[in-house]
Amino acid sequence: MFKDVSKRHEINYHGQKLILETGLLAQQATSSVLATIGETTVLAVVQVGKENNSDYFPLQVMYEERMYASGKIKGSRFMKREGRPSDNAVLTGRMVDRSLRSLFDPYIRNEIQVIITVLSIDEVNPPDMLSVLAASTAVNMSNIAGFVGPVSSVRIALDGKLIVNPSYSQIAISEAKVVLSGDGSNIMMVEAEANNLGEDQLNKAIDLANTELKILTQFQKEFLHMVDSKVEVEIVSVKPRKEVVDFWRTQKTLFEEVVFSAEDKQTKLEARNKIKEEALNIVEVLLAVNKRGRFENFLTFKDWFATQNNNDVEVFVSDENSIVINREITLALLELVNSFEMLSNLKSELENGYDVYITEIIKENVLVNKRRVDGRKLDETRRITCQVGVLGRTHGSSLFQRGETQVLNVLTIGTNRDAQLLDDMEDFEEVTKNYIHHYNFPPYSVGETGRYSGPGRREIGHGALAEKAMLPVLPDFAKFPYTLRLVSECLGSNGSTSMASVCGSSLSLMDAGVPISETVAGVAMGLVLDNSGEFEVLTDIQGLEDHHGDMDFKVTGTTGGITAIQLDNKVAGLTPRILKVALDRAKEARLHILSIMNEAIDKPRKNLNKYAPSVQMINIPMEKVSEVIGPSGKVIKNIIAKTGTEIEIEDETGRALIYGNDHEKSLEALKMIEQIIKEYKTGDVVNAQIFRLEAYGAFVKIDASEKKD
Repeated sequence: MFKDVSKRHEINYHGQKLILETGLLAQQATSSVLATIGETTVLAVVQVGKENNSDYFPLQVMYEERMYASGKIKGSRFMKREGRPSDNAVLTGRMVDRSLRSLFDPYIRNEIQVIITVLSIDEVNPPDMLSVLAASTAVNMSNIAGFVGPVSSVRIALDGKLIVNPSYSQIAISEAKVVLSGDGSNIMMVEAEANNLGEDQLNKAIDLANTELKILTQFQKEFLHMVDSKVEVEIVSVKPRKEVVDFWRTQKTLFEEVVFSAEDKQTKLEARNKIKEEALNIVEVLLAVNKRGRFENFLTFKDWFATQNNNDVEVFVSDENSIVINREITLALLELVNSFEMLSNLKSELENGYDVYITEIIKENVLVNKRRVDGRKLDETRRITCQVGVLGRTHGSSLFQRGETQVLNVLTIGTNRDAQLLDDMEDFEEVTKNYIHHYNFPPYSVGETGRYSGPGRREIGHGALAEKAMLPVLPDFAKFPYTLRLVSECLGSNGSTSMASVCGSSLSLMDAGVPISETVAGVAMGLVLDNSGEFEVLTDIQGLEDHHGDMDFKVTGTTGGITAIQLDNKVAGLTPRILKVALDRAKEARLHILSIMNEAIDKPRKNLNKYAPSVQMINIPMEKVSEVIGPSGKVIKNIIAKTGTEIEIEDETGRALIYGNDHEKSLEALKMIEQIIKEYKTGDVVNAQIFRLEAYGAFVKIDASEKKD
């Protein structure tokens, strides 16, 4: 249990105090760190649990927003407590996770929780960069064997010049935002959104970020040296023995036949699993033999089995039942253990060793033979097909397929009333979203059954990436006052569904007639890296290359530059040189993909889809707004009732937006408003209806549309 006295370390970081503290809060946890910059404070707590029986590293990174941090109470009338994490909280949690995960030993089987809680937030300093700093420091204090941190994070904004650690207001107006995690030499995580950022500009931002990361990492190291944590945790690692990996190496020829065959994903998976299952089934048979108790001990059985001459050996697992097992494979497995008891752990070792060896042969073939699992060249994309207008009544639709990855993208056009109202911790004023992307990934897309529920962290993350990739090319809301909702349905997946979603978004928007300025495409770049630093970058990676490779680097953009980036790193850091090569290759691939997309549709259709709502705009003089609305809204309600439209009038500007499913009705409502606000001058001749006469004059109704010359 962590019981250090309170300790504190601070530096001046770009004109503000950056502070790390420990010892006062969360004393029963494995470790905890309080980090502050300005008036923004986060608490990162690490708890190391016992061994988990899962077949993966059970790391959880959770980012908890607290409304009190920004002096807010949740807006719902019926629910004031924070509920499920906001999308922003999910995305920030994923960013911290991706900054840390590659630095852990992947064979750890202890449950490890990293929980970051935002305690205070000012309107200057975002808490996300601070969260990485606090989480990394807390993990280092936990003394988890196999963790090779520390890691820090920094944001660089571009607004005519590069700005380090920009404020909220600077972020809002910047042309590009780059978030980079690393230690100053190696890069663990990158996220970026930009308005056609050039590769050279991005490389300059990365170089500046690395300079800043050295400062932040040194700050962490000084603090860790000051604390000198004495925490001791027992870590369980299931890294397979070399002998277990060597067992799989004996079947290299067989593995290469199935891994590098021209078959589809599912067929290749079944073939690989068949090889693995044979060995695992033999272990089960040996455990059953031991349970039967016919042999005095393990060595007795091993000696007996070695005397069997047939390639297929019959062994009894009960008095009535026997099973035939392969002699050569069984003898090799028996060499891996010294007792029947060791067999119970051998299955998991074989599983892990199998994964290690598949990675080994894929990397070896790429680095030595320049050979990929599907026979492509290292810089070659998969076959791409594009279709638009695939659904009848929807406003816009497309089907984008790249290899075995298939995404159906559907656009719905709504009114401003369909915009999403955000009520998050970091929203200091009312914020609405008029462009929304939702991403769905059902289990059947990978040929499996499984839990089918609401969107998880991955779905939210992929949707957000596809969303920000398109933002720079969307029409300005003042000229195109619609809400746009895109949904990507992943119908088949063999890698890069998020990038297929970006491509599909461009196609659907153009199919619907939305006037986007340019087409956006995306591609995922991979990496194979050996211990000597030799590497090869792979273009358009598929699932096997993603799982067994060292990087998933997603890059989206137009012919003019980059619009979004997301880097998932599988090793303990990448060099800037690797990223520069990957960016250049990604540009080549992006231009190729755009050329194929342009064959399906190369510009938005001239008219908006006929099923989309019609919108008319008119600027009402502020002094006339009350006349259009009328007493208790009587006038505007009458217009809405007669025309079946929706009308919104902006309080600040007087601009009126008229929405209707019928174009003619929208025009009718527009004319009615024009009639109300029309200013008549002496000498104008109009048609008028006299409906009342008085001694002092006449009351007339004038139709503004009937003005006579």
